[in-house]
Amino acid sequence: MSKESRTRELQIDTILSAITQAIGGRSAAKDDLLHRFTKRYVGNNPAPISSTHATEQVVKDIAQAWHFIQERKSSRPLISFEEALLEENGRQLPTTVVRVLLDDKPFIVDSLRQALLRSGATIKVVRNTVLFSGRRKPGAARDSLGRFGKLVDLAASSDDDFSAESFCSITCARWPSEHSKDIESELRDALNHVSAAVSSYKEMTSAAANLRRNLLTNAEYLPVSEENVAESIEFIGWLIDNHFTFLGYEKYRIREKSGENIIELEPGTLLGVSRYKSQLKSQTKVSSLPGAAADFISRPKLLSFAKSSKRSKVHRPAYYDYVLIKEFDKAGRVTHMHRFLGLYTSSVYFREALSIPLIRKKVSRALENSGYTKNGHNMKDLMQVINTFPRDELFQISSKSLLDIAIGITKIRDTGTSKLFVRKDFYGRFVSCLVYIPRELFNTKSRVAIQSLLQNRLQAEDVDFNTYLSESSQARIHLVFKVPTIRALKIDQSALEREIVELIRPWEEDFMERLRETGSEDEAQQQYRQYADCFSTAYKEAYTAAEAVEDVKFINAVASSGDIAVNLRESQVERAEFSFKLFSLESQLMLSDVVPILENLGLRITSESTYPLRGNNAIESDELGPRIWLHDFLVYRSNASSPLNDKGRECFEQAFYAIWSARVEDDAFNALVLSSGLTWREAALMRALGAYLKQIRFDYSQGYIAKTLSSHAQITSDLMTLFTELFEPNKSKRRSAMCRNRIIKAIDAVSNLSEDSVLRAYLGLIDATLRTNFFQFDLAGELKDYFSFKFEPQRIDGVPKPLPKYEIFVYSSKVEGVHLRGGKVARGGLRWSDRREDYRTEILGLVKAQQVKNSVIVPVGAKGGYVVKDTAPVATRAEFQARGIRAYETFIAGLLDITDNLKDGTLIAPERVVRLDEDDPYLVVAADKGTATFSDIANGIAARYDFWLGDGFASGGSNGYDHKAMGITAKGAWISVQRHFRERGIDIQREEFSVVGIGDMSGDVFGNGMLLSPKILLKGAFNHLHIFVDPTPNASVSFKERKRLFKQVGSSWGDYQRELISSGGGVFDRSSKSIVLTDEMRIAFATDAKSLTPDQLISVMLKAPVDLLWNGGIGTYIKSFSESNSAVGDKANDSLRVDARDLRCG
Repeated sequence: MSKESRTRELQIDTILSAITQAIGGRSAAKDDLLHRFTKRYVGNNPAPISSTHATEQVVKDIAQAWHFIQERKSSRPLISFEEALLEENGRQLPTTVVRVLLDDKPFIVDSLRQALLRSGATIKVVRNTVLFSGRRKPGAARDSLGRFGKLVDLAASSDDDFSAESFCSITCARWPSEHSKDIESELRDALNHVSAAVSSYKEMTSAAANLRRNLLTNAEYLPVSEENVAESIEFIGWLIDNHFTFLGYEKYRIREKSGENIIELEPGTLLGVSRYKSQLKSQTKVSSLPGAAADFISRPKLLSFAKSSKRSKVHRPAYYDYVLIKEFDKAGRVTHMHRFLGLYTSSVYFREALSIPLIRKKVSRALENSGYTKNGHNMKDLMQVINTFPRDELFQISSKSLLDIAIGITKIRDTGTSKLFVRKDFYGRFVSCLVYIPRELFNTKSRVAIQSLLQNRLQAEDVDFNTYLSESSQARIHLVFKVPTIRALKIDQSALEREIVELIRPWEEDFMERLRETGSEDEAQQQYRQYADCFSTAYKEAYTAAEAVEDVKFINAVASSGDIAVNLRESQVERAEFSFKLFSLESQLMLSDVVPILENLGLRITSESTYPLRGNNAIESDELGPRIWLHDFLVYRSNASSPLNDKGRECFEQAFYAIWSARVEDDAFNALVLSSGLTWREAALMRALGAYLKQIRFDYSQGYIAKTLSSHAQITSDLMTLFTELFEPNKSKRRSAMCRNRIIKAIDAVSNLSEDSVLRAYLGLIDATLRTNFFQFDLAGELKDYFSFKFEPQRIDGVPKPLPKYEIFVYSSKVEGVHLRGGKVARGGLRWSDRREDYRTEILGLVKAQQVKNSVIVPVGAKGGYVVKDTAPVATRAEFQARGIRAYETFIAGLLDITDNLKDGTLIAPERVVRLDEDDPYLVVAADKGTATFSDIANGIAARYDFWLGDGFASGGSNGYDHKAMGITAKGAWISVQRHFRERGIDIQREEFSVVGIGDMSGDVFGNGMLLSPKILLKGAFNHLHIFVDPTPNASVSFKERKRLFKQVGSSWGDYQRELISSGGGVFDRSSKSIVLTDEMRIAFATDAKSLTPDQLISVMLKAPVDLLWNGGIGTYIKSFSESNSAVGDKANDSLRVDARDLRCG
């Protein structure tokens, strides 16, 4: 006994012990029966049991199987579904076990397996056990055994008392329980077909034998040659001799009725699976049959072969084979047709063609007609081809077609060429394709590609295939397509063959051919030498040579420019709508940089592949060029209502370029490029209007606004159309009213109130727009990527009061700003704000203050401000300042873009600006917080625009007043401070007093103010970057240091010399997570806290017990107890603001 056998016996002993312990123990006889069943059941599974857990699963399976077979009440198959676990590769796989018990018969296991596969099941394990069962019905005598009842005994073979039962257990990957009903129906249908075929088998073979005898008897009356009769008789005998699996049978009578031949089904003649053919008609006119069928009935021919359009549910899932045999009367007229339905047995497919009756005659005729010498080389080649010809084809093909195809095959043998042979089925159901390709090109991928190509071209709904490989240098693929529209199908065999050749052509050869299509032979050769080694094996498997030629253009573009290149095209992969290719130079891009851009553009990503590409540096050089990285994203649109045309793809690509180069922001507004068909600038315009709505405290977030615009793509598109019709130069305005009415009607149909509000707000902004630079070109001739809008605020709903007469809003990805003007003639400062979220609220607050303090002097004024949106860290103060100046320059340019000019007293309108208001040439700006030194910059820009006010545009610039140098504002405020302390009996010019401040020494009001008395004890101050703490300052020392900082251009608290700060103090970053408070700090600010966040420390400082709180900064830090933070309108300082009643200064 082998080691494996001993191991197997030990395992079975272990299982028997375990199963006895689990469900046995009732009696020795029952345990013996259980053990016999177990050995037979487990014996059919020779695989070793891998673990203790697997043994437990086997025991559980045996117990369930044992309970399942205990009783049969009828011949109806028993079917059950049980959930179980299967150990697979060390893990527990959830499964569904299908158990079937029925009378044993052929084809059961194969038919059940095919039924499960048709139902979509994934089969893991198949176990079939034949049981010779003795069963006893309730109340029957002890020695009375039969087919039905409870199981009482098992035998080694069947006899009168023990019947053979087939017990199948098929383990499948688990499916949802609600699918079981449909799967059971499919299983029962298959078993019904099996039962019908098996029970009728003898009758069907008898019918065939009777036909054979009748042909022998009536041979002299048959209207065919004696040779044909003899071959037909022998063929029928050959079928019966285990070469054909008889599954169904039909008998038809053919007679004349009213001058027409009628074919009618003879009642009671259906056998086997034919009983389940619901589409059979009892009577049909021969003339109404397909041409080939009608032709066979009328022709003097005994036998014919065909393929059914139905797949077999018995044994194997091939299309049924038909064998058609006719009977004739003594006058030679056809009287009956017998149709046998079945499958040729496997032995047929390996027999020599000349050994099959009837077929051998067809083959012999073909050989004779070839003209080749008997036993010659050509004849041997031809015979070898025919012997390996697909057997199904041999039965159905004509002798002439067989010869033509076989000779064609011999001509291409070992030539390395590809060839296609196409044959339409005689009965008009199938198209058979024999494809020969070089063996080295044959693999599953090429077979599937050819199959897919032909299935598409032939409009086929189903296909069967088989392949054949021999010692020949060519591989054969036989494809049989079921084609519903075969009668109308026109097949261009040569064109199909050319397509196959191109489809499977080696990648390198195809690459060369595609290069030839794009230029001359010399150019193609040069490019091939340069790029032949550029593409990796992985790339070649993923892309065609035609795609590579296209990619070469992008490789060259990236190598020459150093920038990225992109290409959006339709995807050939089912799970994706597009392939988005992104090419980069040298460095592989980070997915975290690319994915958010694509998602904000309205795409969802299914996968990403990366390929390094590297050609030669030059055509005549072996030196490698730069490495190019190709990132290919398979994507689909989140909302796709219509196909994306070439213009839409171009807009998408341009949008990606703009986002990548930071010309435009990366957010959900970019989805409008795909959803509404906007360009990236148009989407940016929608973003700009949304940003303005945010500044006037519109109720909805930017994300919700963007989503609403995408959800109402047509309205958004119409809003852009309206804006274009109103403001694009040289465009007729006649259609704008029609467009506006269309928008209003569409908005009225929007059911969601919030979405309605968003859409009406956009329409309101467009209605209130007087001018824009959106259609202006820059010096390079490109449309500008920053926008300015002149609004009439009185026409905008919900704008916070007071309402300016005019307002200019400037927007770009780097800067935003507003300029509010109370009248046509008004001046005021421009501020560099750090309040990104609500800078307009800050500017509006300045407008209110200006109205109060200047109303007597100037009836109306102006105020403006901007924020820098680039938040990337900078290393130095100079870099920070330079970034602010660049933003300031854009802001000033945006203001001047849409402002009228004067030349020699003549008004000149700005270029490419449609004006919907009156002449308006007055624009004067001044310095404010953060822009004290920028006036010359503003005047320089005005000079470039040849603006009529000259250096008067920015209040003279360096030729005008220097607000910071003169300190006018601070000195005015200081007079109030002096009076306050004088009334308290304190002379702050001679006596020391404590101060906490808001601002830094680079500022006008704070810097000048903190130098107006040498007796200031500045205990603490803060700006947007730092917190300065000097718990016990030295008045004279700190005064000198503040003076130094005041004179230093662009200074901050970070420049304060640390050694001059008193013990326990310091300079702290506002970006710190927390600040540890020293004992000196806790005493100075009267707090018990040991550690605070920067904002918490500022709040404590604002409430510190000092003599003076000096606000020289930007923001609202004190509010009324009854006032809410939202009412203050300064979100940036909500977290540190304090109530006035909590102040301890003074």
